[in-house]
Amino acid sequence: MDMIQKDIWKTLEYGYFDAVCIITNGEVSEGSATMKTYTATYIKDMFPTIDSILGDYLSRYGIRVFKLGIIKSKEDINVHIVSFPSKYYNKDKSNIQLIYHSYKELIELMNKNKWYKVLLPIPIEEDDPITEADLFSLLYPIYDKRIQLIKHK
Repeated sequence: MDMIQKDIWKTLEYGYFDAVCIITNGEVSEGSATMKTYTATYIKDMFPTIDSILGDYLSRYGIRVFKLGIIKSKEDINVHIVSFPSKYYNKDKSNIQLIYHSYKELIELMNKNKWYKVLLPIPIEEDDPITEADLFSLLYPIYDKRIQLIKHK
């Protein structure tokens, strides 16, 4: 599996990606999704209603991968924003079964939308019991080379 270590947002600004995933959970409070990860917070600053959109989808359809909106890259390319749930509640640790399920749903969404390059931040946090080695072992059997894993630095 291929992983790069770069600034996620600079990579997105100058690289060509059909979509970028933001790491999310399934928690909804007062109609809005709880968005506390680095990627979710950054996107929320760029797209202030995204927590309400995701909260609505979570309330209607449950926890899953969703296409949430579009931002423009510096190259004036439409980049879709996609939720990628890695845990059920904000305070939880990442859940390896949910990550696996989300990865499979992401592949389905890519196929449906004919996306050829998607940026996926590593969906685990430093204090998680899941290691990068665990993550790679889990995803290797269903690895899709169209998905670029990235670790923010």
